[in-house]
Amino acid sequence: MSAIGILGIGCVSPLGADWPVVWAGLSAGRRPEVVMLPGLAGNPPLPAYRVPGPFEFCHPRLRRSSAISHFACAAASAAVAEAGPLPAGRSALVFASSDGAVIYTRKFYEEVVKSGSGSPLLFPETVYNAPASHVAAVLGIDGSVLTMVGDETAGLDALNTAIDLIRSGDADQCLVVASQEVDWIACDGYRRWGLASSGGRDAPILSEGAVAM
Repeated sequence: MSAIGILGIGCVSPLGADWPVVWAGLSAGRRPEVVMLPGLAGNPPLPAYRVPGPFEFCHPRLRRSSAISHFACAAASAAVAEAGPLPAGRSALVFASSDGAVIYTRKFYEEVVKSGSGSPLLFPETVYNAPASHVAAVLGIDGSVLTMVGDETAGLDALNTAIDLIRSGDADQCLVVASQEVDWIACDGYRRWGLASSGGRDAPILSEGAVAM
């Protein structure tokens, strides 16, 4: 059985968008600056690691897209630029995330609560498949496009799925992208579940960004 290798890597993170720099920072124990997000009225602010910005991947398709899609497209484009052109008709995409476009989902349901209906401009980005659709369109991927949603294991599930696609002969190359955006409502939810920090050192601090390979 032939070996499967990694041809290119791309990332967007609170430490930067150049993966060798990010890796060097992580190896040196660097941490990004903590940003405090305002939560519900009367509750303390919530800590998060955010991508410096506003971050934008310049493409007409993304003019109304949530941050998660901008992160994903930037990381995916960097990985493909390093790897070389994707083989036409023989490339697949597997996208992984835990929460999807939290910011647009919150805005959409806020409108539903206030007025009884949500904006059709916001709704498309609330769908978990939206970032994968944007990446595939921007890079011209016309093979299998899959989205994996789950906990912190979603990224590993995406890698295993990519390997299965290649070994089964359904693709010659597969782009794997994982992306996440941070919003106060997600931080508050994870805090209530005991999975994220409430400002002390009791739990991890949520971070946003994307990685692609």
